[in-house]
Amino acid sequence: MQRPAPFGKYVLLDRISVGGMAEVFRAKTQGVEGFARIVAVKRILPHLAEDSRFVEMFIAEAKMASLLHHNNIAQVIELGRVGDEHFIAMEYVSGRDLLSVRHHLRRTGQRMPADLAAYVAAQVAEGLAHAHEQRDENGQPLGIVHRDVSPQNVLVSFDGAVKLIDFGIAKAATRDNLATRAGVLKGKFGYMTPEQIDNRPVDARSDLFSLGSVLHELLTNERLFDGDNEFITLDRVREADVAPPSRINPEVAPALDAIVLKALAREPDDRFPHAGAMAEALTRFVYQLGLGSPGKRLREWMRGQFATEIDLEHVREAHARRVVLTSDGQILMMPDEEEEEATALWTPDFDEIGGNSQGAPPDLTETPVPAPRVVAIAGPPSLPPRPPEPLRSPEPPRAPEPPRAPEPPRAPEPPRAPEPPRAAARTLPPKNLPPADTGWNEGPQEGAPRDEPTQRKGNSNPRAVPSAFDHDRPTLD
Repeated sequence: MQRPAPFGKYVLLDRISVGGMAEVFRAKTQGVEGFARIVAVKRILPHLAEDSRFVEMFIAEAKMASLLHHNNIAQVIELGRVGDEHFIAMEYVSGRDLLSVRHHLRRTGQRMPADLAAYVAAQVAEGLAHAHEQRDENGQPLGIVHRDVSPQNVLVSFDGAVKLIDFGIAKAATRDNLATRAGVLKGKFGYMTPEQIDNRPVDARSDLFSLGSVLHELLTNERLFDGDNEFITLDRVREADVAPPSRINPEVAPALDAIVLKALAREPDDRFPHAGAMAEALTRFVYQLGLGSPGKRLREWMRGQFATEIDLEHVREAHARRVVLTSDGQILMMPDEEEEEATALWTPDFDEIGGNSQGAPPDLTETPVPAPRVVAIAGPPSLPPRPPEPLRSPEPPRAPEPPRAPEPPRAPEPPRAPEPPRAAARTLPPKNLPPADTGWNEGPQEGAPRDEPTQRKGNSNPRAVPSAFDHDRPTLD
């Protein structure tokens, strides 16, 4: 793990790979409120940074890739420059490219399961279909052709995601630079196409031939057009005399053989008409096997094959979290986070965890006692833990109490005499009370003459309401 180095607003953590034109670093970028993200930073090699042709191709790659937004294409975040150095910040994929996967399988004497190899190729075909179908603002096809579909440019993450990268030499109908000049071969010789070598027109079906080469090698763990030198390799590509992969790997089904050979047809007209058709054929083959979700199976397979590498990736992630870029461009290494010790706020009571009735501690050698509940507080480190209380000494056994004498039976109570019947209550005759005058004229009843309200003697208010106790008052005659 190399020493982190500042690069503009990024911190270059370690170099992932280096090619003929550029090198790629795993880097970290920071934001406000502790925001951080791991990205891949690709920059031109120092000895090519002053070559305007390579700079032009580098910028064209970033602009073309920025038009592509698909799950199976690594996303471009930005094109920038630090001093005189141009760079591209891209999505970082934690995983391995297919070349590393193939080398791992050769070392361990294994092969990737045929259905997973077909699934990976189907995902790459989906990404190619998206790139091939791109149009400009006027709705005209851009005619994008990757022209460098190879194991190095297909990434498989440890989570089972498949990403196509590196559109550095991609051809577009609107481009007129070193990448499209006649007589110039661009790409890896073993993954070129017959029309490229013969200097014939190249279209999207050329990428399908290259993808067929990648899939053939993934199924067989052997190079397809490898020769003793570059000229022999180019001759074998031009001839395109390909044996079915099942001849080397008997686990390859005839249906998958047919898909591979169709993609590797020498003439473009004999191949799949477009990348979408190849992706559909591969996807149909995978799901007809009935083995469950291929994405989940690929994730489990990658984690099983690269368990050591995944652990190392976790170590790198922990290291990256400690790296901090200050505002003045300095790099600080933050200390490891230390967990605070838990402070016990409760002391076990033997009565609660199994002591006897005399308060003696239980026999811990015979009866397992559950661990006491401990509550942790995030207090200052200087807070000392509460010392445990001393054990209570066992009390001496108490003498048994003498039995109590039984109480003598009580004599039954004599029955009570019945009570004499009570005398009936005396009722008083009602007094002749005058009718109450409410003072309200409710009007005559039906069929009766209307009477005026009368005024009682001694009452000057004709509407006064007489009291219910007026019959007890003396009257003046």
